[in-house]
Amino acid sequence: MTIRLRVYGSLGVLALLALTAIVSVAISYQVASQLDQDRRRFSEVLQVHADLSLTLLDIKGDQRGFLMSGSDELRARR
Repeated sequence: MTIRLRVYGSLGVLALLALTAIVSVAISYQVASQLDQDRRRFSEVLQVHADLSLTLLDIKGDQRGFLMSGSDELRARR
């Protein structure tokens, strides 16, 4: 095997390794982007659930207050 073949073979291996690294980075970026979108979506869903839970607690409190006092203000909020 001549030196020229060894050099070209080594350059081919280096090019293949560089291509593998570039593809790995591109795939990792795509996966990270998808995970970030999922995280944002989950965060929004949790925020909606928290808002809904607080609203239901307020309504429940207003209902109890109305039943105990018969207040027109609580009836209007209900």
